[in-house]
Amino acid sequence: MMSTISAKRLAATTWAWADLRARWRSLVALGVLVGAVGGLSAAALAGARRTHTSFERLRDRTNAADAIVFPSQVGVYQPDWGALLERPEVAQLARWTLSFGRVAGDEDLAVFFVPADRHWLNDVDRPVIVEGRMFDPSAPDEVVVG
Repeated sequence: MMSTISAKRLAATTWAWADLRARWRSLVALGVLVGAVGGLSAAALAGARRTHTSFERLRDRTNAADAIVFPSQVGVYQPDWGALLERPEVAQLARWTLSFGRVAGDEDLAVFFVPADRHWLNDVDRPVIVEGRMFDPSAPDEVVVG
């Protein structure tokens, strides 16, 4: 005589196999869906973990400016940069100017950012050169194209 525990186990096993035979396609589809969602979630989490410091690393590599001062906006056209440099919170100063002109072959007026000293684009806001070399600020025929 079969014990009640083994009879219950046999009944449960028989039911599980019958249910599996009837629903195997749905279970495979569900497994593929869970695997795809799990894989995409893991990839997003890994990407976020690797890139959460990317902005700070870029700021460090380029020595990005923390503030930009436009004295001409308040009518000061010959600012005293020495007074600004004496401030304890100012570590470095890089000057640049805006110039307007035309590019050969283009009818529209263009705005050019031009270094006013050797610090901008060398010490402060250094560009990441992907191809070629950095322009020579003293050469009038060299520019940076972004």
